[in-house]
Amino acid sequence: MVRQKTPILADHYYHIYNRGNQREDIFLERENYIYFLKKFRQYFGGITDTLCYCLMPNHFHFLLTCIIHKLQL
Repeated sequence: MVRQKTPILADHYYHIYNRGNQREDIFLERENYIYFLKKFRQYFGGITDTLCYCLMPNHFHFLLTCIIHKLQL
């Protein structure tokens, strides 16, 4: 199946979340949280404003707004 690209627009809010398979933990130790946040900043830091986030052992949530006019994912 072909997946359509979704436009990400400036001044809109996006709730990004994910969970481990079968609700398994994705963060096993403190270093996992730190690594994840560093990678998040590397890939999203220049294109979004992070309004809030929550990292839990088996899932995460981010509330973002895009700071670039239009982004295709």
